[in-house]
Amino acid sequence: MLRLYALPLMGLVLASVAIAQDRDEHRWENVENLKVGQKLEVTTTQLRTIQGIYLNSSEVAIRLRTPQGEVSLMREEVFRVKSQEGKRKQNILTGVVVGALSGVVLGAVADFKDDVDGSDSGSNNGKLGGSVVGAGVGAGIGSLFAGHRVIYRAKILPRP
Repeated sequence: MLRLYALPLMGLVLASVAIAQDRDEHRWENVENLKVGQKLEVTTTQLRTIQGIYLNSSEVAIRLRTPQGEVSLMREEVFRVKSQEGKRKQNILTGVVVGALSGVVLGAVADFKDDVDGSDSGSNNGKLGGSVVGAGVGAGIGSLFAGHRVIYRAKILPRP
């Protein structure tokens, strides 16, 4: 009975998340609301990537300061705008903590199962090993999430 309700509910939740993301990414107003000095990565419709610091924007263009000088791109030329100020270090640290805690829990279970006769109550090898392995796995998973946020994405990539 519970499965009958869980599947449609999960579908509604996923659909609402997809609609919310779709609605937010395609709004040029997101670009206009950026703060001056933010590090951005802009991908053009010719799939050329420009990295620079946000200066300003209007309804028709965005202006960046790059090492080569100032660059202005018309809105029609912009395919995607991403923030480069990600939270990679924070994601790695979160992964380390969650992984280590999970490793300690799994290690405690392994230590309990290993001590069948109850004679070795001080065995912590499972906890120690589990925390180290869990921290490593968590750091690896956390590093996969760069934290770059897509600010704007064109709905359709125009043909050149």
